[in-house]
Amino acid sequence: MPKKYSDIRKKLKIEVDNKTDNSLAHLTHYFQNHKNGVSKYFLPPAKRHLAELHEELKIVQEPDFQHYLPIKWDIPFPPQTNPKFKFIDLFAGIGGIRLAFQNLGGKCVFTSEWDTYSKKTYEANFGEVPFRT
Repeated sequence: MPKKYSDIRKKLKIEVDNKTDNSLAHLTHYFQNHKNGVSKYFLPPAKRHLAELHEELKIVQEPDFQHYLPIKWDIPFPPQTNPKFKFIDLFAGIGGIRLAFQNLGGKCVFTSEWDTYSKKTYEANFGEVPFRT
């Protein structure tokens, strides 16, 4: 049974602030792309981050993705399930271009943004922490 993103977010303490590094971006990008070939780029650092989180948060279960996937995306703008094309969102801001491309049937496979508040909004809307560039 799919777990809700909001529950995973709370359990793994996925919160964006001015100290957030790219490890959260790797994890959330993996969650969004685990069914396509892009996931191989995010998997190794995402596994390391998940293992560190399990140790830090004293979570008993094994640090493996099987406990979190599949995800029920209870966010305002969930990812496409059957995309027509893939795209990247550079200088993402709060996701205006992503929203337009998703509405056309696209699947975002990489996001970058430097502003902390924009990243916070982006994660809340799309369930993905942009990479810091």
